[in-house]
Amino acid sequence: MQQNTFLLSLMCYIFEKHLSFSECFVTSLGKIFEIDDCGENRSENENIYFNSIIISDGLRTKTNIFIAEDTKIWLEWQRKNENLSETIGAVIVIDDNDTINKYTSTPVIEVKCNISKQLIDKAGALLVSESKICIDYLSKVEKFTLLNLLNRFVIERMESKHDLIMKKHNKLGEIWNSTFTSSLFDCVAISKKRNRKNFNTLALNIGYDTVINQLETATSIEALLFGASGLLKYCHRHDDYTKKLFDEYLILKKRFNIKEMEGMMWDYSSMVKENNLWITIAQLSTILSLSRKFSYELENGVNLKEIYSILDRGTSEYWLTHDTLSGDKTLCHNDRIMSQARKERMVINGFIPFLFAYYKNNSMYEENEKLLEMLENISGEDNKITRKWCGNEKLSNDNALISQSIIQIEKKYCAENRCPQCPIGKKLLR
Repeated sequence: MQQNTFLLSLMCYIFEKHLSFSECFVTSLGKIFEIDDCGENRSENENIYFNSIIISDGLRTKTNIFIAEDTKIWLEWQRKNENLSETIGAVIVIDDNDTINKYTSTPVIEVKCNISKQLIDKAGALLVSESKICIDYLSKVEKFTLLNLLNRFVIERMESKHDLIMKKHNKLGEIWNSTFTSSLFDCVAISKKRNRKNFNTLALNIGYDTVINQLETATSIEALLFGASGLLKYCHRHDDYTKKLFDEYLILKKRFNIKEMEGMMWDYSSMVKENNLWITIAQLSTILSLSRKFSYELENGVNLKEIYSILDRGTSEYWLTHDTLSGDKTLCHNDRIMSQARKERMVINGFIPFLFAYYKNNSMYEENEKLLEMLENISGEDNKITRKWCGNEKLSNDNALISQSIIQIEKKYCAENRCPQCPIGKKLLR
C-alpha cells in the first residue's frame, strides 16, 4: 500500500511546525498530545522521526515517531520492519481505519492529525501550479537570501550523491583512488544511459584500480579499455596503431585475467564524429593516465584550473586523423578535446561529487565550501528542467550552482509532490 506523498509531506510539515499547529494533534483517547522536539527525519526513512520528545497525558518521553496517512499503512510497515517498529512510541495518522496496536505487544500511542481545509487548499495550490508560484517567489527574493537558499539545495544534492559514493567506496575496499576512477567511468557518457551502464560494467570488469595503479601509459590504458569493452576484436588490424593496441591488450588480458564485454552491447546512435564512442574511450584513457597525479594531490585541495588541465588534453595523436580504429583517415576539425559543455558535465557530475565525499570524510570542510565557488564558475546546465524554471527569464540560469539547485528542487520535491517539505514550500505555507 503506497502513501499519498502529498498528504504525507503535509503531515510532516505540520509535525515539524508543531508550535504553530499544536491544535492539530490529539490522541485517539481525546487527550492533548504535545511535541517538544520533533527529532531527526532521515532521508532513507522519510516518515520516521527519530529521538522526538513528546508529552502525552502529562508524561514527557523521548521516542521515535511514525507518520502515515492511515493505520493500515502503519500495520503493513510494522509487519515488514519488526525490529525498528519496536522503537516507535507514537503513530500519527489522519485516518484510523484499523486497530493500531493489532500486531504489537508494546502498545504505541495513536495520534490523529487534523489538517484544516485552508492549509490543504494552500498547499494544493502549490502542487497544481507546476512550480509557477515557486518560480515567481524565487524571482523576487533578495539576492543574498536567494544565494543562501540555493546553496542549501546544492548541499542537499551533494549529500545525496555522497551517500551513493560512500556505498561504492566501501565496496571498493575504502580505496579513494578506486572510488575516483569509478566516478570518472560513471560520468564520461552521462548523456547516454545505455553507455553509462556499459562504462560501469567495463570498470568492474577491469578492476577500478588497474588503470590507475598498474598501467604506465595512456596507450596501455587505451589498449585495455578498447579490448575489455569488446570493441577491439571487431577492428580490422590494418594500421600499426591498431595492431599495437591489439598485441598489448592480449598481454594485459592474460596478466589481469580480464573478463571481456560483448562489443555489440554498446550504443553507437546519435554520436557525431567529433564525439563518437571511440573518441570518448580515447579521451577517457588520457584522463585516466593523468588522474593518477591528481588523486595523489587530493589532500592539498584542488581547483577548477587543475581539473580542466586533465580534461583539456584530448587524445593520443592517432585520433587526430581517425574516427575509429583501423578506419580510413579523416580530416579532423578539432584537437579531440572535449567540448566545453561535456567538460563541465564531467566536473559537475564526476569531480565535484567525488571531491565533496572525499573532503567530508577527511574533515576538510574549508575545501568543501570552495566547491560551491567552483560551481559558480561553471556555466548553468541547459536541460528541460532548467528551461522550465528559467525560461521566462525571471530566474537567471547564470551558473551551475543555480542549475544544480533547480534540478534538486524539481527531482526531490516537485516530482515527488513534496511541496510542504521543500524549503521554498515551507516559506510559502507560512
